[in-house]
Amino acid sequence: MSESQATVKLARNNASIDALILTKDCVIPGIATTYNLPLSKIAFIGDEVTDILVMQTAGIGYIGAPANAQDRVMSTVKQSGGHLSQYPVFDGFVDFYTQAQNRGISLIVSDKDGVLKEGGTLQWGPQFKKIALKMGLDGRPYVCVLTGSGLEQNLDFMREYGLTSELEKNPAVKENPYLLMVETGAIHVNVLTGETKNYVKEINSELLTCLKGPFTDIVLQNIEKIVLPEMGFSWSSDQNEQTGRVYVPNKESMLTINVPRKKIDGSDFRKTRQSDQFRDTVIAIMSETAEKLHLPYKIL
Repeated sequence: MSESQATVKLARNNASIDALILTKDCVIPGIATTYNLPLSKIAFIGDEVTDILVMQTAGIGYIGAPANAQDRVMSTVKQSGGHLSQYPVFDGFVDFYTQAQNRGISLIVSDKDGVLKEGGTLQWGPQFKKIALKMGLDGRPYVCVLTGSGLEQNLDFMREYGLTSELEKNPAVKENPYLLMVETGAIHVNVLTGETKNYVKEINSELLTCLKGPFTDIVLQNIEKIVLPEMGFSWSSDQNEQTGRVYVPNKESMLTINVPRKKIDGSDFRKTRQSDQFRDTVIAIMSETAEKLHLPYKIL
């Protein structure tokens, strides 16, 4: 067990508030080993605070962020001499892909939400398919997707973005098909067959049992008691219904509280001051719960 897995990390992201043990940076050395690459040949692009630890990985070849990234992420990229695209979301990813290719990068590890897609839209699927069919060939960087979202949350994404048996045409994918890593890398998905490799058991078991047991129970109870009535929200049982509703994805290795995408009136919620209040309150509930249960924690 690494020292980093001895602490619960609390992350205040744009799309969600997460309580997790395994962070994305822990996965990068394994990716380098799998692809037999030095870190200098690996690039990373992300947009939220949980991505900063990857960006600070010593020796990583190149980092970047789209124009819609959180302020702390943009500051990290600038300070590290990475590429801060002038374009948001997928256009920013394509821009970064081109820059990475020009630098001789062999593998790009990309966040999903906020980079390859935004909110519930999957509009850039056709463009990503074209990249995926040729990635890893003739000097084009290969792409792995590393996301905090759960497997169920990625099924539509895989289909629309061509992360399916369609990629059998690409010999680079046939060689390394576990290119989708969900729950910050706790579960790896073979995009050609749908098979998974589950690494959840390798996470600090004592800490994880508490995180997924009493910690989750208390946090959800307090959100229902305090946050929902204060905001006028209710729970959602469907990831596609996040208008005035709070969705809690089913995950094995972490607790995620999704920030509602829209207010009850249909207007955007995630970029409002009220959404900051939502995040702050949930983080406070998580912190108080960790202290009550004597869980070591850190706010990212």
